[in-house]
Parts: sequence; C-alpha cells; structure tokens
Amino acid sequence: MSELTYLEEDLVCCLSSAEYQCLKAIPVQRTNSQILEPLWFILQSKGVIHNQLLEKQRIAEEKIKELEQKKSYLERSVKEAEDNIREMLMARRAQ
Repeated sequence: MSELTYLEEDLVCCLSSAEYQCLKAIPVQRTNSQILEPLWFILQSKGVIHNQLLEKQRIAEEKIKELEQKKSYLERSVKEAEDNIREMLMARRAQ
C-alpha cells in the first residue's frame, strides 16, 4: 500500500465513522472533500458537507427521541398487561 499524503489522509478520514471530527480538522474552508454516497464519490465544499452532517445528526437525534418515547410507551403497556394478568390469576385463585 502506498503512503498517503496529508490531503489523502484527510479525505480518507472524512469517509470514516468520525466524519464530523475529521471534517473539522481540515484547515481550509474552501478545501473540497469527498463524501461517499452509495456507489459514488461526490466532490463538495467543506461547508456543504458540514451542513449535511449537521442535518443527518439532527434527524438522528429526532429519531432517537421518537424511539425513546415509543420505548417508554411500550414499557408502560407491558407493565399494565402484567398487572392485568396478575389480577386475573388472583381472581381465578379466589374462586
């Protein structure tokens, strides 16, 4: 494997899971970077990529919040169902 130049390391880094941190490390605002889309590499400015990452992060945070609400609802439903089953068993034992 050949040695990567400083710029190539930045671009490879931007394609890893720590995209945002690597993008911040690129010193020049006008530096074009590559972002991986399924089957394509798209050359865009750092600002555009930064905005896209912030949007993806916002969407992910909204989904996390929504899933936490659903989890809370389902936990309450399970607790209620368990209580109903206990009551039914107590009523049958009392008969």
